[in-house]
Amino acid sequence: MEAIRRELADSTTARDMMEKVLKMEAKTQTQVVLLLWLWWGERNKWREEERRRSGVEVAYVAAALADRAHTSQLQKPILGRVLLDERQIKAWARPALDTLKLNSDGAFFEQSGEGGWGFVISDHHGSVQKAGSGRE
Repeated sequence: MEAIRRELADSTTARDMMEKVLKMEAKTQTQVVLLLWLWWGERNKWREEERRRSGVEVAYVAAALADRAHTSQLQKPILGRVLLDERQIKAWARPALDTLKLNSDGAFFEQSGEGGWGFVISDHHGSVQKAGSGRE
């Protein structure tokens, strides 16, 4: 993951970073997206509740969820139980001038083994620059 971190850190824009992620092998892509999502959640927990997990714990959870998602895909239920019980409460807000904002979400239904994900990249006008989704 360190090589991937360095590659993504070299990105000059959010769009550049997401294009790199979208070109990755499916299992790596899942792990990277889960890690980014967990990192975002940890930041919110620290900001709002002043509690957090260590970097090692977050990386372990991301790897375990990605592994579970990959294994589930091979057996034809998909994705791991990703969202748990967390929900974002605040409303969407436009990003600052000349800034892109990435919003993503996903769902997994453990009993049916079905799930999906989606993302939207918006500019400071709120106009969609790129979007994608998947379901299996």
